[in-house]
Amino acid sequence: MSGRVTMKFLHTADWHLGKIIYQRSMIDDQRIMLNQLKNILLQHHVDVLLVAGDIYDRSIPTVDAVELLDEFLFDIVENHHINVVMISGNHDHADRLGFASRLLLNRGLSIITQIEVPLRKLTFQDEFGEINLYGCPFFKPVDVRNLGFEDVRHFDEGMGLLMEHTDIDESVRNLLMTHHFISSNSEVIQSESEMPLSVGGSDQIGYNHFIPFDYVALGHLHAPQKIGLPSIRYSGSLLKYSVDEAKQHKGCMLIEMKEKGNLTQTFIPLLPHRDIRWIEGMFDDICKNPIGNTEDYVAIRLLDTYYIDSALQIVRSVYPNALTLEYKQNQTDIYSTSIPHIDVGSKSDLELFEEFYQFIQSEQLEDSLKDLFVDMLKEVSNRNHEAH
Repeated sequence: MSGRVTMKFLHTADWHLGKIIYQRSMIDDQRIMLNQLKNILLQHHVDVLLVAGDIYDRSIPTVDAVELLDEFLFDIVENHHINVVMISGNHDHADRLGFASRLLLNRGLSIITQIEVPLRKLTFQDEFGEINLYGCPFFKPVDVRNLGFEDVRHFDEGMGLLMEHTDIDESVRNLLMTHHFISSNSEVIQSESEMPLSVGGSDQIGYNHFIPFDYVALGHLHAPQKIGLPSIRYSGSLLKYSVDEAKQHKGCMLIEMKEKGNLTQTFIPLLPHRDIRWIEGMFDDICKNPIGNTEDYVAIRLLDTYYIDSALQIVRSVYPNALTLEYKQNQTDIYSTSIPHIDVGSKSDLELFEEFYQFIQSEQLEDSLKDLFVDMLKEVSNRNHEAH
């Protein structure tokens, strides 16, 4: 690819387009963040945008998620002539994301969704020579076995073999982009919104495989962090996608490459239109004295020592996007002193369940859940009938 004075890369990951949290679509928030990302690309004269997997939140993405990605990529690649390199993550369907990838390659959009031996390499050129970018999308051990390495059982083994069979010229500048759980001796920051890659810890890959690279652009973990070396980094997700990410600062990594060994990294914050944050306090104070942007996605932690009926519904009259509500005091203690008397009497199973749901969740039972409950009752009744 054509030469530049120096090459600038922008590393981002885990967009999860189409994400829904607590029955709320994040698509409008994601559109705003992608517009911020576009402004960063233009402001810093970035040459290549690196997107390290989990482009979509689901393997079958929603229509609005597909349209948003299409609009963004067309604008960046066609209108602003910025190269984009994407790999698939564990949330993405590799074949769907990779549709028409060969056709798009010559237009400045590279989508890598399948592992290869050796790894796929893209070469860029600037005044200091070649920059090799290797793409390693998310894979499972079975994918490596299908390439002829029949003994591979763990992710780390698979990555080791892929690296072993990829000839890396360490005299030039090399980058790697991959989407996996990379670990080191230090503690790794994880989030609830990350889908486990496997059970029992076999999904972890040691950072030592990546020492030959000048920079490693990681995707999967949602908190921005380095792993083992300053040059091996997770950019973090585009937005906060769970309440346990409330204290994380989201952003992207600007990588400027000069001659071999001369690389600068700059973390550029991304500021959401609606933040995810915790609010802790007494119920009356929270409702009467709102703090910050009332449109934020807030999680409420009440200090009250007694149960408050319909608390979440009332909070939503002040914070319409309130996600969840909990009590700081042990909830068993609160419920034991606050639970109302329910007259079972002549009430139907559905009516009893509706009262129970409202007591626990502080909100009305949705029609879809009513229908599901009725269907489950019918199924149990039919099974009991068949058993007799």
